[in-house]
Amino acid sequence: MIDGALEPMIDQISGMTSQIDGFRDEDTINGFNDMAAQYDLYRSYFMSGIGGIVLLVVLFNFLGILFGIIGHKSGASPTQRSGLSNCGGLFLMA
Repeated sequence: MIDGALEPMIDQISGMTSQIDGFRDEDTINGFNDMAAQYDLYRSYFMSGIGGIVLLVVLFNFLGILFGIIGHKSGASPTQRSGLSNCGGLFLMA
């Protein structure tokens, strides 16, 4: 009873391993390596752009906190804040 249920599974597993062996061909792997090397420069540009955007967000947050602390006046209402404090708030929202 169990042997009859295991036989189709064994056949499926052996079929999958033969497909995997077809992809492990050296020519196929070298073809993918050549194609990946072609687009390596574009990947570098893309990752530099993403890193620049993240750095810009961190820089704006840092400047916003710094300008807000430097321009803070304890008794001033929000409509009478200094220009530096206002600029800090804008940097935090950017």
